[in-house]
Amino acid sequence: MTVTKHDFQHGTARVTNRGRTAMIFAVWLLAICSGVMAVNMPMRIVLPALTLANSGETANLEYQVKAAFLYNFMKFIERPDTSSSAEADGAAKKEPIVLAVLGEDLFGKHLDDLTKKAIKDLPIRIIRMEGFEQYKKARPKAALEDYFREQQKTIESCRLLFVSRSEEKWMNEILAFTEKMGIITVSDTADFASKGGLIEFVIDENKIRFDINLISAEQKGLKVSSQLLQLARKVHKKQQ
Repeated sequence: MTVTKHDFQHGTARVTNRGRTAMIFAVWLLAICSGVMAVNMPMRIVLPALTLANSGETANLEYQVKAAFLYNFMKFIERPDTSSSAEADGAAKKEPIVLAVLGEDLFGKHLDDLTKKAIKDLPIRIIRMEGFEQYKKARPKAALEDYFREQQKTIESCRLLFVSRSEEKWMNEILAFTEKMGIITVSDTADFASKGGLIEFVIDENKIRFDINLISAEQKGLKVSSQLLQLARKVHKKQQ
């Protein structure tokens, strides 16, 4: 038996995991909730947040759900040039929207599944970038500045950059490096948003939620949808 509770105001769904049936239902829920037209609710964002359980299957499902979040973040956060001729030129050329993972990739095929989708008719391209530790294995004398210099062009081309927990040791440097770039920075590393990252995945009451740093968004020239802000667990903003 599977017991579910839906909370569409906060875009969450609680799932009591009782065997295989719960997993099937959760995957179905993810498919339903991955777009703005989900459950016939136009003009609303319905993002999935799944109650986690201690199982290997659910751990895998966690990153499937997070991948769906990343897709929606790209849809509902606009860059400065989205209303200009630059977007029209990009659409004409069908240049892909780039989503990059920096460091260890725990998403696997769930990110590759996003390439079957599009945002404003533009295809999605996934890039996996080696972390600094991996980079140094082939270049023992390399400094972090060398790494950033080599990766700069790729990072600047991103619409969204997911920074893996494997890069936590250099998180402050990564955030400083991307501070002025008009890209969406996301991580599930603790205190990512409070340190200047744009979006941080958090586990709140055993559910996947997210915090948004609106100050960082404004500094980057990014416009976050008010609907997305309403779904956030916490919003870091300037004091009035």
